[in-house]
Amino acid sequence: EIGFAVGASGYNPRVTDSQQAQIEAGTRTLPAASREYVAEVYYGYRATPWLTLRPNLQWIHHPGGREDRPDMVVGGLKTVWTF
Repeated sequence: EIGFAVGASGYNPRVTDSQQAQIEAGTRTLPAASREYVAEVYYGYRATPWLTLRPNLQWIHHPGGREDRPDMVVGGLKTVWTF
């Protein structure tokens, strides 16, 4: 099997507004958090009747909802054991 997914997550607007107010008041130096975007591609390989390996690759834009952070690429491996 092969799969592809995209998604976005965001902070509660009240948190973002509060962080922005802290920046304006001079009590916060980090940018306010807003949205994070993610895309993932994976491939499922059934190595045996009881073991599936699923390597994946994720791209994350604005990690943690922070625009000052660089994009990230993360690799992973999921294993599925069937008993």
